[in-house]
Amino acid sequence: MSRRTPPRLLDLAIQSGLQDEDSVLAALDWLPRELFPPLFVSAFARGHGEVVKAMILQWPFPQLALGALMRKVDYPQAMVTAAMEGDETLRSQTVRHSRCRLRSVDFSDQTATNFWDVWAGPQCTGTGPVSSQELSPD
Repeated sequence: MSRRTPPRLLDLAIQSGLQDEDSVLAALDWLPRELFPPLFVSAFARGHGEVVKAMILQWPFPQLALGALMRKVDYPQAMVTAAMEGDETLRSQTVRHSRCRLRSVDFSDQTATNFWDVWAGPQCTGTGPVSSQELSPD
């Protein structure tokens, strides 16, 4: 008989939060930046387009490597559209959210393959640990 590893508290919190998108959207203002990558990966992989768009508008890091993420996880095709809409909205804003540091959304596959392994954890399914030492301010 094999033992299964129980889900981590982070995994349970993300899963529970994504069941109520309004709660996640309201929490983005105070969500620690270290939680953005694993939440984004889960929202993207599970088809939560409104959460993906809102997270792009508040992304607290200079880069968002969407091409690398798209290679690593299965995702609904509508998530690419949601991400593009979020990026277009961000580019059209004259005043950005105070926490947004995003300079580029990279849709290419040219980003290093370990980008999301470092940012969101080795499983890259929204269940991996975040390496806070790699999450530099800019």
